Amino acid sequence: MANPPTPTKKKIAILGGGLGALSTAFELTDYEGWDDHYEITLYQMGWRLGGKCATGRGPEDRIEEHGIHVFLGFYNNAMRMVRLGYEAWREMGLINPDAPFQKWEDIFHLQSSIMLPEFLTEQRRWTSWPMVFPENDLVPGIGEPPSKQVNIKKMLLIVMELILGSPYLEKRRGCVGGMIHDVWEKIFPKERMDELPSPQPNDFHYLQNRGEHPEWWADLKNDVIRETKDIEGDLETKYIHFAKRLIHDLPETEEDAGNLADVSLDIPHIHGKIAKLLEEYVIELEGKILNLVQKNDNMRRFWLLSQLGMVILKGLDADCYEPKTGTYNFDNINDLDFRDWLRKWGAKEEVIYSAPVKDIYALVFAYPKGNTFDPGQIEAGTAILGAMLIVLGYKGAVMYRFHGGTAEVIVNPIYEVLMKRGVEFKFFHKVKEVAYSDGDEIEEIVINQQIRLKDPDAAYDPTMLIKGLHCWPSHPFWKWDRLADQIHPKDLSGLQAAAINLESHWSGWDGIQDITLKKGVDFDQVVLGISKEGLNSICPGIIEKKKAWKDMMDHVQTVQTQAVQLWLKEDLKELGMDLPKLGLSAMDNPILDTYVDPINSYADMSELVGWESWQEGDKPKHIAYFCGPLLETDMQPLSNDKAWPHNQDARVREMAMQWLNDNVGFLWPLATQKTNLSGLDFHLLVDPDHDPNATGIEKLSRQFYRANIDPSERYVLSVPGSGKHRLKADGSGYKNLFLAGDWIDTGYNMGCAECAVMSGLFAAQAVRKTYGFKKHKPIFQDL
Repeated sequence: MANPPTPTKKKIAILGGGLGALSTAFELTDYEGWDDHYEITLYQMGWRLGGKCATGRGPEDRIEEHGIHVFLGFYNNAMRMVRLGYEAWREMGLINPDAPFQKWEDIFHLQSSIMLPEFLTEQRRWTSWPMVFPENDLVPGIGEPPSKQVNIKKMLLIVMELILGSPYLEKRRGCVGGMIHDVWEKIFPKERMDELPSPQPNDFHYLQNRGEHPEWWADLKNDVIRETKDIEGDLETKYIHFAKRLIHDLPETEEDAGNLADVSLDIPHIHGKIAKLLEEYVIELEGKILNLVQKNDNMRRFWLLSQLGMVILKGLDADCYEPKTGTYNFDNINDLDFRDWLRKWGAKEEVIYSAPVKDIYALVFAYPKGNTFDPGQIEAGTAILGAMLIVLGYKGAVMYRFHGGTAEVIVNPIYEVLMKRGVEFKFFHKVKEVAYSDGDEIEEIVINQQIRLKDPDAAYDPTMLIKGLHCWPSHPFWKWDRLADQIHPKDLSGLQAAAINLESHWSGWDGIQDITLKKGVDFDQVVLGISKEGLNSICPGIIEKKKAWKDMMDHVQTVQTQAVQLWLKEDLKELGMDLPKLGLSAMDNPILDTYVDPINSYADMSELVGWESWQEGDKPKHIAYFCGPLLETDMQPLSNDKAWPHNQDARVREMAMQWLNDNVGFLWPLATQKTNLSGLDFHLLVDPDHDPNATGIEKLSRQFYRANIDPSERYVLSVPGSGKHRLKADGSGYKNLFLAGDWIDTGYNMGCAECAVMSGLFAAQAVRKTYGFKKHKPIFQDL
């Protein structure tokens, strides 16, 4: 009897090469025997991978990024992919024994602090609000994800720890409790307290706005007094201690939460009691602290955080808590802007516009059309979810910095592993159209082959080794002979003659030919991993005829961003930044948000100088990265306007020059001009051209400026009401089209690497389910 025919392997086409697309490919190939069932081809325009995380090397091999990139401590899925990628990289023998990073841990530098500049209006000055987050022994992405109920319980305990001390070390003062104790005892000793004027009745904002106590409050207050006799301190302290005890009683599974809800229909649930206790804590504290906050920054900040925490927990309990599941449904408040929601629940304006709240907006470029003259917009639920994950859900450290360019240490190992596993990468293949189909499957995809390789049977090798790191070039990629030698001479000559940037929407380059991929011949399933704004030109028919797609395109917004990188001759101390005076360790590499818009974020990236190739006499001592939103222009030129990207980069350079002339004095007080104590002395910049006669302005012009204006480079926002219009990974409306990118609905719905990786996991697992596979990696989703 003849053997049955071997089933034909299916073909999966992945469109795009950002983290969403790469994580899709990694997940699809991370199961034993995957290649018995399908083969994968990834199509990427231009010469490099990474999307918004793409890195290039410029003059002196300097690292050039799209902006400031770090991993946050709650990036469980992204960290797990990086760890598995490095482990596979090593097991496959792809790591050179002399490579600088042998393990995934080697690429990270733990960052435990962030600095939030505040402008004190009455004093007309800037000051620094340092936030230091203690490191812990947890590792992102390790183990099975705990239940959401357990995570909520853990996070609430951390809030109590901040005020009182560790829930596991009863005698240790928390950082907030310690701060208020030190301020009261050292700055405001008892003999001076009587000198302070008494607050006036109108000053008691929260007392006046409390409203009537619920019927059960008297019983709860009696419980507090009875059960906390062993605890020293005022009544407000006892409220927090009792709240901590209640947190220990919270359910840890959905079943337990449901059972508790069933027997508690006529009494407040535990979260309601906790929120009420925190509100009474703030009311009791208000009368004692009002006269102190104007005299001491630490006390003012403590009071702002106390109010912010109380308002958030009070509002979450009323609007989002679901007793049947023991979790928060943040979507309930996503039609409101975060500041409007805080205002709804009684927050004072000083809280609503405080530095921690501004940081939530600045961190995710939450300024539609790049307009920082408006206060910004972000979904209230998404804002709170993100803040809770960052501040209360981190593992190891609150942030992880990279020892090297983002794509060099994150993307390249994944790429090399995928190549070794058998994924085919087609560089210089730009997706032109995913054609509309009136059936239930996509039938055709049009790809524009941008250039030809000299050897059409060879795979393009896109990187070069620089100090042990596999690196991509910035534009033009052909400046490296090794890469230029792989390109067909005629095509290379055309690119060079017209200085074509194949990554640009405005390249004006027609390419070599359009290739139509057919379902059943070239692909069976498609993963669309191109960012949302690029879909206007790629999927016009689908957007026009599929209502869900049109709603998504109409409601999910994106924003242009800008990046500025400076290389300076002097180190931070020589520039005048006194870290201990600012509340940080002298060994810190400062990162700050909330400074002067629009370039409101700054990071000291000086540790990267060792991976660049500067001449010894011109080696920088400080590398400064800045980024922020970029104001939209009214005009959007045609795609053949090659000058447009250059003009926008120049616009960023001109704005940066003005910004540096106006705002550097606070950051680097010893680096200013003699006649302008706010402006940077441009002669302190390192000149990559090594011209000893270069003027300060000429040196400034040779730093790195980037306008992230291309459709795929724009940052995805979470404006109020937009989340409900996002499509899920398997929600395209076609059986064979799956979606990946931080623009889809992942449950978090924030623009970040974690959401991009999550989207790839969802997409890959949805594809695998079509093959009947049921066992997959768990996807971490803490809240």
